Amino acid sequence: TLPDRTYVLLHSATHPPAGPLAAFAAKADTVAGPKLPPLQKEMWKLQNSTKLLIPKSSICRVIREVMLSYGQYRITLDALAALHESSEMYLVNLFEASHRCALHRQRVTLMPKDMQLALFLRGDG
Repeated sequence: TLPDRTYVLLHSATHPPAGPLAAFAAKADTVAGPKLPPLQKEMWKLQNSTKLLIPKSSICRVIREVMLSYGQYRITLDALAALHESSEMYLVNLFEASHRCALHRQRVTLMPKDMQLALFLRGDG
């Protein structure tokens, strides 16, 4: 009998296939893993990426609008990048906490009351 497919894929990634299993390993490497739905594939791709999700132009527009309400100020690119990174981290953490609140209520749909509860529990709202 042939070994488990996952073993062949993992083993062949570190060592070149040899012997009687070489043809099977080559075929197993070309076969894709389980088909994922498009939304799940996109979620997996975003979770494994390290790039920022909010476009730079959008965050610049918001920061400029807030700064204009305080007066005429200028901002450096490094400060803008730091604000971008911290605001995105804050929003991602808020959505994660809100999602946990929704799961606690045995729902998968995120509602405004979940976000309000997450803000209240954090002490932000």
